[in-house]
Amino acid sequence: MAVLQMFEHFGNSAPGNPEIQYRLFCHFPDKTGTMRLTLDDMTTIESTTSDPLKSIIARIPAATDRAAFLARFTIEFGPCLDDLEQQVLAALVGKGFAADDIAALVYPNAVQRIVNLATRPLPEDRTVDATAFVQTLRLQTH
Repeated sequence: MAVLQMFEHFGNSAPGNPEIQYRLFCHFPDKTGTMRLTLDDMTTIESTTSDPLKSIIARIPAATDRAAFLARFTIEFGPCLDDLEQQVLAALVGKGFAADDIAALVYPNAVQRIVNLATRPLPEDRTVDATAFVQTLRLQTH
């Protein structure tokens, strides 16, 4: 579904904006690094019989350049969510937050702040300054 949603966005919004890149982060225990899809992969994805996915496909302009999309699309394999969470928690401890505050207050606020920033329409509004981000979290714990 994520590939089709990104392809839909590309077809409707991004062909003329080369700054927009698409990256799908995922975890599979036996995979690391990055992967690119082929035109054959896209054909397979688009030949789905799933009705919810067909509705996404129907919204993609027919003339959308699949090769141009694939040139901007990367699958990146990384650690599992639990490992990522532990890395973030350790980093927050490293920034001087009290361990008792992290699980109950700091981490949930950090995740919510990231969600709020990530959903803003303008790229400059989605840019995060690490120092300001941590300062905002500090203010929320006092």
